[in-house]
Amino acid sequence: MLLQRLARYALPLMAAIMPAVSHAAEMQGSDLSIVWAIPFAGILLSIALVPLIFPDFWHNHFGKVSLAWAAVTIIPLSLAFGLHNGIVALNEALVGDFIPFILFVGTLFVVAGGIHISGNFTGRPVGNLAFLITGAALANIMGTTGAAMLMIRPLLKATEHRKYRMHTFIFFIFMVANIGGSLTPLGDPPLFMGFLRGVSFFWTAQHMLIPMLTAIGILSVVYLVIDSICWKKEHPNGAPIVDTKRGEKAAIQIRGGINFMILAHLRGGGDRRGAALRCLEIRLLHHVLRRDAHRSGHGP
Repeated sequence: MLLQRLARYALPLMAAIMPAVSHAAEMQGSDLSIVWAIPFAGILLSIALVPLIFPDFWHNHFGKVSLAWAAVTIIPLSLAFGLHNGIVALNEALVGDFIPFILFVGTLFVVAGGIHISGNFTGRPVGNLAFLITGAALANIMGTTGAAMLMIRPLLKATEHRKYRMHTFIFFIFMVANIGGSLTPLGDPPLFMGFLRGVSFFWTAQHMLIPMLTAIGILSVVYLVIDSICWKKEHPNGAPIVDTKRGEKAAIQIRGGINFMILAHLRGGGDRRGAALRCLEIRLLHHVLRRDAHRSGHGP
């Protein structure tokens, strides 16, 4: 019912205001004070805290909460800078940011979710660390969402017999789902947004390689120390004998490997990129370049 109403009212409205995207908005980011960041901070805090404090309320009304924060943003924006600028800002957020973001993250989620890694993993500290480092590296190619989807299941399997394992998934969130995607726009959604708005594809790799390697290195050492201590507590008499009676099944197996080809197509090689992303990027980047040229006085 909600989707039907959205298609009936919201989509025609977007189609009606789409021409506004081609016009430069008079509102500049430098005109906005820190006060305008309050709704953004509000929705982040709502996502982080409300499910813990009021889980039933959040489960039933999270859409309304999100809509309320959006209204708190767009209504004052329209009053302060004019209705036209408010509509343009809303349209740019939807067409220029939200839709490409959902397409990109959703595609990675579905494709990476179809790849399943299995094997006779032992859950030893070094092996778990290998999962974390591999996931952090893959996050730059297939996104933090895709890398997390790919690596979380074998890591869960590897640690299912461990008594102390909560810290492993905390470090997984840090290393794979956050820091790991720092080198390319494919790695992290905010970097992808920057790429759509004209930031060079390799800018993050040039400027973030050393900070990312430093952060991953420090966290790797800290994790290895913590997990080694936990491992010794769990096995005071030495490590258990690993069961290898399953023969060939003890080796690492990958199911759904064809999805790597889909990921490679999405990522692109050389001058080629996925058709859907390429279409979005050309249109959006062309709009951004034209808008910036107009603002700087070098365009028509």
